[in-house]
Amino acid sequence: MRKWGFNPLRRCLLPVVCDRLLIRTRGYQDDLFPTVDWRDKLHGLLTFLHRTLFTPFSKMSLPQKLRLVLDQRLTQLGLKRIMRNPNTGTTYRVQKSVFKDTDMSGEDKVHWIFLVPHVLGYRALCLPEDLREPVLTAFAHAQIMVMASRGFRSYNRAELELVFDQGYVALVCAMERIHAITHTLKYRKQMKRHRKRPRTYAAPKRFKPPQR
Repeated sequence: MRKWGFNPLRRCLLPVVCDRLLIRTRGYQDDLFPTVDWRDKLHGLLTFLHRTLFTPFSKMSLPQKLRLVLDQRLTQLGLKRIMRNPNTGTTYRVQKSVFKDTDMSGEDKVHWIFLVPHVLGYRALCLPEDLREPVLTAFAHAQIMVMASRGFRSYNRAELELVFDQGYVALVCAMERIHAITHTLKYRKQMKRHRKRPRTYAAPKRFKPPQR
């Protein structure tokens, strides 16, 4: 009977691969399968950040003309070949829409996090006034998390707590504000339409944040 398992004479390559996949703390011991369950960058961090930032854009009820302008800015930013991958030096792939993630790879989603703030501008004047500050705050903290997970330098535990623990709280708070403001603006728009034509449009229901 043949047994399958670890070869005591052959080095396990998982720790080598983990250098590129996992977030590490200073003083890391080269143990077997070190914190693989909660420090996976691709699915646990990068995909989550993109999904968290991407979802509210489809619910902001932005005018169609503004949507077209933002998509055009995103495309032109890619065509100018300004943004580059710091590891390989290759330019970011051209993306065509801020509001669609069809056929986007994991790398494209990370690039999206860095491209959209350039599309919005450093003051995000194209967005409703109440949404500008929380949107930029959310993108800023997401970008810091991505850069801290790229392995350009080692981080001690205090720095990781500042970037990820406190940064995650700030990100979630900003997203909660975005959701609340989005629902409030939508409510006002529907109420205005109801007051003009009450027989055609029913009165909207007020937004109630979930109790946790």
